[in-house]
Order: sequence, then C-alpha cells, then structure tokens
Amino acid sequence: MKCIICDKKVEELHHFSDDPAQNCWSAGLVEWVTAGYGSAFDTSRFLICLCDRCLLNVKASNDS
Repeated sequence: MKCIICDKKVEELHHFSDDPAQNCWSAGLVEWVTAGYGSAFDTSRFLICLCDRCLLNVKASNDS
C-alpha cells in the first residue's frame, strides 16, 4: 500500500488475514478509519496507510 501523505510504498511483511489492518507492515501502519457524524463521508469506512516518517511528522506537529 502507499502512504496517503507522501505516496511511499509500505510493504506487507506477514499476511495473517484477509483484512489488511490485521497484517504486519514494514515501516508503517495500515488501519481502517470511519468518518463520524457531520463529515461529508459520514459512516464511510476507508483503509489508509501511513509510513513511519509521516506518522512521526504528524505526531510531532500534534505534540507542539
């Protein structure tokens, strides 16, 4: 899968499940997110990927 921020490819390390969020990923994460009430995408579910570098940048910007 590709990171939704920088488009870097995150490789799957181990395939345990047909649900990608349950599998092992190298240098990134893959998770399901669900848009809440009030969003234009209310109740929609999306599978997203974030590489570790972008995740660290997001965390750093939220810590300040």
